[in-house]
Amino acid sequence: MRKYVAWPAAALLLAGAATEVPAQQRGAPQPPPPQDLCDLKTSHFAVSRAVLYIQNASSGQDSTKKQQALDGAHRSLIEALEQGQAENPAVWYFLGVYYTLLGDGVGADSSFDKVETMMPACAADVLQNRQIAWATVANQGIEAMRKNDYAKAKEHFGIANRVWDKDPTASFYLATVFATEDEADSSLHYFKLAAQAAAGDTAQTEIHEKSTQNVARIYQVLERWDSAQVYFKAYLEMHPEDLEGQTSLATAHMASGDTANAVRIYDALLTQAANLDALDVFRIGVALFRAERPERAAQAFEAGLQKNPHYRNGLFNLTNAYFSLAQATQKPDSVKFWAGKMLPAAQRLATGDPLNRQVLRLVAAAHQFVGNDDSTDAVLKNVNGMKYEVEVLSGQATSNGYEVHGTIAAIQPTAAQAIQDSIARDEATLETLKNVPAAQRAQAQRRQATVQARVTRLRASLEKLKGPVNVPALTFEFLGVDGNVVATETVAAQAIEPGGVKSFQLTPTGEGVVAWRYKSS
Repeated sequence: MRKYVAWPAAALLLAGAATEVPAQQRGAPQPPPPQDLCDLKTSHFAVSRAVLYIQNASSGQDSTKKQQALDGAHRSLIEALEQGQAENPAVWYFLGVYYTLLGDGVGADSSFDKVETMMPACAADVLQNRQIAWATVANQGIEAMRKNDYAKAKEHFGIANRVWDKDPTASFYLATVFATEDEADSSLHYFKLAAQAAAGDTAQTEIHEKSTQNVARIYQVLERWDSAQVYFKAYLEMHPEDLEGQTSLATAHMASGDTANAVRIYDALLTQAANLDALDVFRIGVALFRAERPERAAQAFEAGLQKNPHYRNGLFNLTNAYFSLAQATQKPDSVKFWAGKMLPAAQRLATGDPLNRQVLRLVAAAHQFVGNDDSTDAVLKNVNGMKYEVEVLSGQATSNGYEVHGTIAAIQPTAAQAIQDSIARDEATLETLKNVPAAQRAQAQRRQATVQARVTRLRASLEKLKGPVNVPALTFEFLGVDGNVVATETVAAQAIEPGGVKSFQLTPTGEGVVAWRYKSS
């Protein structure tokens, strides 16, 4: 079982798609620097020969000839070492260049380490070559990542950081791989390294921002609320208008018990409702409702429904907010006020979702608050007599339309259990009547016949109740924001055994679908 399941890699923000390091960073390894900066001694015949081989390998286009030149350079440099040139920095410098051309980051790093120790004056030139070696190995990691070979990707990104740890890219992608594998601690570690390395570098602003945001998100998933707050605040300093960042910070406040700060953020967002997407406004309403602010939640749901009047979950949540407000007050006038709002909202809700018992019970509750006793009884009688129920589990827009997942459940009749209980009692009575004394046997037999006849009738009634439920076809209409029907799809008529549940999925195509409703044939 996965240790962390709440955050798929898709929830993390890559700095764009996995892309190669810019070509200018991957240029050919540097030729020997000017002598006044880095005085490399290349007079030894094996070293000078290696330099020529490396120049040929750097400029050659034919892969076979390039490899031959690299092999020659390696032989020459090994020969130089065997000839007593181990203390000559030039040997290690060109070995580093050789390994860079070969794409061997470990070899390049080890060789350049020696140059930096033996001749510090060459540090600037070595750095240029490290950057080239780093880019080569980092791109190997990106290529492995594209192929979902995460073990190789981690190996290459780790080597890239070893070669040169001042660029945040390798750490960022390494963190992303660990996130994909649900390794939260490692992912946090490398996102933090990436954020630190990118801080202050305008060329790496995106990685700095995304890394900071991802650290906050991971802490949120791990429910480490204090740390989540710290990093969401840091992210919001960069993007103070980011809605997701603000709502996430409010969520962290709420989860840690700081309701006041959470509500402060949500209230501020609610003042911007006119400029927000409808779904974002609905989310604010849900958060306020969970914060036990039903009146403010109702305002958010009302604002959201002004943007998308037919959104079922918005109507459902608004109805529940009104219900909570009507139920909480002790003042008759306040009950009447909220009930007067609740009833039309509940009726609108039931118009689009008419076969959901929870929805119909909200309609009944609204009638009861208003004082419509006959309507309350009528709705509840309808609910108790339902043979099947429709529940839409999810509905969301797709790139070319909409997608709905739901279930149809055949309701087990409440009478069935009562009949089964009666049969059980009568069968127990029959067993008792088999063992009466001889003097009472005639009377017991008459009683036994009566009970047996009742059991037979009950079994017949039970069989009728146990028959399959015939569910008519359901027609779903998918609506645009103006309420016009953009597309329709049908769930075919079917028979379902009592207590059984059948799933359905609808994927209509059409632009601008924002809501759904259905009706039975």
